[in-house]
Amino acid sequence: MPYFLLFLTLFGLGMLLPGLSRNRVDWLGFRFFAAALGTPLYLFLGNVLLSVSVSVLTWCLAALGIGFFGYALLKGWPDRSKLYLYVIHPVLILPFILCVIAVYQGGIEYLPFPGDEVASWLKYARQIYVVDSFWSKNIDYHLGGYTNGWPLYVAFSNVYFGEFSDSHAAILPFLMHVGLLGFVFDVGKYFLRRSGVVVSLHLSLFPWALVFLLLALEASWILFPTFQVVDFPLLYAFLGVFLIGLMGQFEEVNLNRVAVYLGLLFAAGYLIKMTMLAAGPAIGVFWLSFLW
Repeated sequence: MPYFLLFLTLFGLGMLLPGLSRNRVDWLGFRFFAAALGTPLYLFLGNVLLSVSVSVLTWCLAALGIGFFGYALLKGWPDRSKLYLYVIHPVLILPFILCVIAVYQGGIEYLPFPGDEVASWLKYARQIYVVDSFWSKNIDYHLGGYTNGWPLYVAFSNVYFGEFSDSHAAILPFLMHVGLLGFVFDVGKYFLRRSGVVVSLHLSLFPWALVFLLLALEASWILFPTFQVVDFPLLYAFLGVFLIGLMGQFEEVNLNRVAVYLGLLFAAGYLIKMTMLAAGPAIGVFWLSFLW
């Protein structure tokens, strides 16, 4: 149940966000990806800057996401003709498959690697969860060059369970990865529509083939990452930046939204790890390309 609440929160927040073009339905995967990657920004603003406790921020975000999901469901239920566009989307299909596997196996178990994963990330997250804040005299701060987005995110996911466990946040990299693959799915559908093809149920096999190809090649590593370190969320942020920048080269998208999302994703990636600064020159080139 807590895993479902976490997913529902991110899914609802994604539905709240605008897409890259006027038709928001076309960008379901991208909006879920933006919500999954952007949550550390909310936690940083609320806890680190405004000193609101992590647990209060978590339940406020859950209420907002789940509430808006319910509102969107009630509003769109009378028009069910395009419901299949949601049902066959990777952001729903892939978590459903994981849910079936988890129920069959009796839950999700995770054993962290005894090294950097514990010392640099899970240890921090456990302390943040216990004191319900990043700033506290009871936290053993170390490695000051590391940003605090990922430990806050791990602590955030544990609030749903009412206790801290190394297994609870193991689903976070998976949901980020699903969001990225959902974004790829959206891009595939976009190019179908751009070529004049009316996207229907059977033609959705093309973007699904694109998703399966990337998974087979492990272009963004395995579907369910087996480490709770920052490397894979950072990889998803890098890939997301280049996908957003690519979509900004087409006239059908809203360039203002593309520019804002590039900045937000860059900031979220930086909160995960400072290595995200390496994407700065590429983002600058993308912004300049929007002027032509």
